[in-house]
Amino acid sequence: MVKRLRSQKFSIQKKLFLFQLALLLLVVVLVGTASVYLIVCHQKIVQQKHLALVSRDIVYHMRSELKSLATELQGIANSRPVQAYAESSRESILQRFMASHQNSFPLISYVDEYGVEEIRILRGKISDDYQSRYSHELIRRAWAVPGKVFIGSVAYSPDLEGPGVEMAIMPLEAHGDRFMGTIFAVIPLDLMADGICHECDENSFYIMIGTQGQMLGTSRIEFLQEHVIASDFKSADNDILKKSMALESGFARADIFGLNSFVFYEPLAELECSLLVGLPYREFMKVPWQLIKTVSLIFMLILVMGSLASYLVSKSITEPIKKLVEAVGLVAQGDFTRKVSIKSHDEIEELAEKFNLMTDDLDAFLRREKRFIEEKAEAATSLLKAKKMEAIGIMAGGVAHDLNNILAGITGYPELLLMKLPPESPLRKPLKSIQESGFRAAAVVADLLTVARGAATVKEPVSLNMIIENYLESAEFQKLYSLYPEVLVHAELEADLWPVKCSRIHIQKVIMNLVGNAVEAIDGSGSVIISTANQPPAADSPGAGRVMLKITDNGPGIAEADLEHIFEPFYSRKVMGRSGTGLGLTIVWNTVKDHAGEVSVESSSQGTIFTITLPKSEEKVVVRRPEMGLADLRGQGTVLVVDDEPQQLEIASQMLERLGYSVAVASSGEEALAYLQNYQVDLLLLDMIMKSGISGRQAYEEIVKLYPGQRAIVVSGFSVSEDVDRVISLGAGGFLRKPFTLQHLGAAVRKELHELRLVS
Repeated sequence: MVKRLRSQKFSIQKKLFLFQLALLLLVVVLVGTASVYLIVCHQKIVQQKHLALVSRDIVYHMRSELKSLATELQGIANSRPVQAYAESSRESILQRFMASHQNSFPLISYVDEYGVEEIRILRGKISDDYQSRYSHELIRRAWAVPGKVFIGSVAYSPDLEGPGVEMAIMPLEAHGDRFMGTIFAVIPLDLMADGICHECDENSFYIMIGTQGQMLGTSRIEFLQEHVIASDFKSADNDILKKSMALESGFARADIFGLNSFVFYEPLAELECSLLVGLPYREFMKVPWQLIKTVSLIFMLILVMGSLASYLVSKSITEPIKKLVEAVGLVAQGDFTRKVSIKSHDEIEELAEKFNLMTDDLDAFLRREKRFIEEKAEAATSLLKAKKMEAIGIMAGGVAHDLNNILAGITGYPELLLMKLPPESPLRKPLKSIQESGFRAAAVVADLLTVARGAATVKEPVSLNMIIENYLESAEFQKLYSLYPEVLVHAELEADLWPVKCSRIHIQKVIMNLVGNAVEAIDGSGSVIISTANQPPAADSPGAGRVMLKITDNGPGIAEADLEHIFEPFYSRKVMGRSGTGLGLTIVWNTVKDHAGEVSVESSSQGTIFTITLPKSEEKVVVRRPEMGLADLRGQGTVLVVDDEPQQLEIASQMLERLGYSVAVASSGEEALAYLQNYQVDLLLLDMIMKSGISGRQAYEEIVKLYPGQRAIVVSGFSVSEDVDRVISLGAGGFLRKPFTLQHLGAAVRKELHELRLVS
């Protein structure tokens, strides 16, 4: 392999050298091009500013010249000779006076009231070629406003044989009844231009253009000699001509009479013309070309020096790479013992060290890869198990929901009948048995709902110690103790245990299931320990801490093959129907997960430990009030019961009427909305899930539009879902799970109506 590499015509060294050379050449070209571009752009900006300054200086000079001439003409109009001529027609005095101003005004005349020249001075001499200027616009403007000098636009003057600027003024006051004449003068444009030629240097030039496109003047004699008519100039650069004729200003590159130039054009509105100041392109590029030559020489020197450096660098890089190539060939053959030694004091040396580390770590990497594959397979198994639990939960939840509606009648009707029967009635005992059977069935349904992780729970801050103590004093524990008297159950509870936010009923069911399993697992005498403890958060882990509950027994333990299945529904080693339903540990698992907790199990031949951790609550522990009697539950007000089950409507109506409330019923959300269009109620008893029509949530959303703040109690046999949360957020005040008793219903209704101050 090494020999074949050496026999190649284009080695890595050559490729690297050529690549660096090409890169250097590209950089030189790009930087050079950018430098040239920046130089030209900078020169363009400088020249643009220069041309703009020259143009504006010329315009300023011409405006100053016009102002000076206007002042001089106004002095002539208000002079004593003009007044004397107006009073006594002293013509000779005025002629000599006007001729004395021939340097400023080569053509000057005195115009009478008929617009005819009475006195005419042309280049200092009296002229009898009098002209009528009656229709002249400038004369009429002067007549309209006496005392003001009016300046006309630049126009061709036959008398002066060239373009000129006309001025006119009528004196302010007349003398006697004689008309005070108008002074009219024409100033050659050349006369004004002679004073501004010094503003343009030997390289630049200027052109004056009228609004009709005619060339009025220029600093270049050849322009006048070769292009004397407007049409010739129009063809030179039409765009610039249009902008100049429109009295706009700007900067552009154009071909002016065959001369490629940069031009700045500035309007002179007083004379209705524009001034173009230009610089030939060859003059513009003199400075950039000198800079470009200097920059090119520098870049050529950089290119030569860079080529030499590139060759040396490529050689220093490729020699160590050859050593690495040889070592890689050996590794490819399975030899991991070869070490590469390079002392180049750069990244190649570091690469050699990393290569040596790579060969050492290869076996470790393969072991980690194998372990990753095993963990991935384990994760897939866990995912399959979770999906299985979810499928079973969905099935259990659906069955539990339907059963709760059925059990409402089994528990509700006996309670209503018992309230009507006398104490000595022989029917009381069988009715109580029916009611107790319904409650036991409701407990099984509650377990199914827990399996479905959709149990309707109310969470409140409580102490786990209090729940444990209540369980140890309960009838369920006393019955368990009577069946297994040789097993000792005792509690080791932390004194200042943090509260947790949970459902008392469900957490007590968790404790009951775990303790019951632990006691039943012990054959003969033994012990079960219930312990609690606070778990502060780790230093590197955010959070408020957790509360730990641990159930420990010294039984024979759980077989390893069963450990991964113990939380699955209906997986049990007990005799079905005698000591369990197969749902106990599933209820434990789902309840803990619903409380954002964690559950783990450790088992050996020395016993089993179940550990549960729940988040610490920052709220204070809630102390429950004792249940109220029937008399305390009675109240007043109108309640609308909304449920699609006729049996549920009848039971809820009779219970509410028994408690003293007025009751209206609706079997659907649509029926409830129709009723509330005409009547108002104090409280809604609203079922969430109805088989047809709109749901309870949709109905309540429409109801609060009719009656904002309408109080309601949500009723459901399944879960506290998003719909329930939505209804509560809109104003509903409580949640009641089916099947409910008269005590539960009365307490919930009284709480809601008491907040409205409708119950005494």
